[in-house]
Amino acid sequence: SEVNEAKLDGDLLAYYLDIFNAFLVENKIDSFHLVGTSMGGYISMEIANHYGLRVKTLCLSNPLCYSGKNKADKASRFLGPNFFKSLEKKGIPKWMANLLFSRSANKPLAKSEITKRHELNSRSATIQVIESILQNKGIVKDDIASKLINPSLIIWGQDDKVLNPSLATRLNNDIRNSSLKLYNNVGHMSFYEASDRFKEDLMELINS
Repeated sequence: SEVNEAKLDGDLLAYYLDIFNAFLVENKIDSFHLVGTSMGGYISMEIANHYGLRVKTLCLSNPLCYSGKNKADKASRFLGPNFFKSLEKKGIPKWMANLLFSRSANKPLAKSEITKRHELNSRSATIQVIESILQNKGIVKDDIASKLINPSLIIWGQDDKVLNPSLATRLNNDIRNSSLKLYNNVGHMSFYEASDRFKEDLMELINS
């Protein structure tokens, strides 16, 4: 299936929905369970809102879920658009990936995990979304959670230093059919740091 890459310079969420729809069509998938973490958590919320009950269950792990000023906003404005344009062309430097991703978890990350996240986050579309979020350009809609009708599970590491764990309760209240599990001594990457527990909770959601 073809994806409209023209949307990459316009509506970034529409671009991701195009990619996801192409994947569903190509693989002849009608309904599915959806898991999203961090920025992917917000995109998963948009997908669930778009596809309704075709999304059987929704699991959100330390998701980006609300707009508003963030700690990185001033830094991103200081760096300016040319910095992000450079990242789009060259990707994220390895030293920056090591710094960013190694600090997002409470336990040391395997080199393979940092390498994988480095490659995924160096893609142009991802960098454009990150820039939009850091500069608060309105890509994140605060009312998306209240629109969701899917059975949902929110998992959040209580030591998350990337996205404030206090947002978990607000998100759980806004999603009408959700439950919340907070993980002690876990940071932003709960799916990685507490993988066994994460799998158990995810399967409990799916089997229910």
